[in-house]
Amino acid sequence: MAGFSYFKSNHSMNPLFQALKQTEKPKKTWDLAEITEIVTAHPEYLQDQDKNGQTPLHWAAAYQDNNPSTPKEAEKILSVIKVLLDHTPTEHLKIRERQGSTAFIWLCHNHNIKAARLFLERDPGLVNIPDGQRNCPLGAAIFCSHEEDIVKNMVMLLLGYGAVLNKKNLQEIKKDRAWFLPLIPLGIQR
Repeated sequence: MAGFSYFKSNHSMNPLFQALKQTEKPKKTWDLAEITEIVTAHPEYLQDQDKNGQTPLHWAAAYQDNNPSTPKEAEKILSVIKVLLDHTPTEHLKIRERQGSTAFIWLCHNHNIKAARLFLERDPGLVNIPDGQRNCPLGAAIFCSHEEDIVKNMVMLLLGYGAVLNKKNLQEIKKDRAWFLPLIPLGIQR
């Protein structure tokens, strides 16, 4: 896609990627004020992709602590995603990284329901864009957690926006998660 640049190493990352970068020891938390300042001054940074084709939204959506330990941390994650989303053109929400995943499908994997709702409010068409392995967001949500209530809440959100199961995911669910089928109306299984 025109206007995107790829980074070859961590040394050439733009300041937005640097602000979103996660470290293991000590664990770095995001600075909302810093990220807001960067995005406001340089919205073009949102168009950059790293060497794996990931945009800043991919990084935020894939943030591993989507089950934060405190409500304050949960709100911080959501606030950062909202700032990035508010400055990202709608057409860029469909950008796939090199393995074929949109930032939205990563939210489905991580069951970040509030952030997923923000994405769907901007572009309801995201609800059925599969990843590079042909997993649809609904299938990803069902398979990426064993916590039934969390899965149900994400599935209900996706169904509310018209999510459908593709044949690949339907077969996998019948095999490994049959307990979930009664929640999914037959009309949305294709």
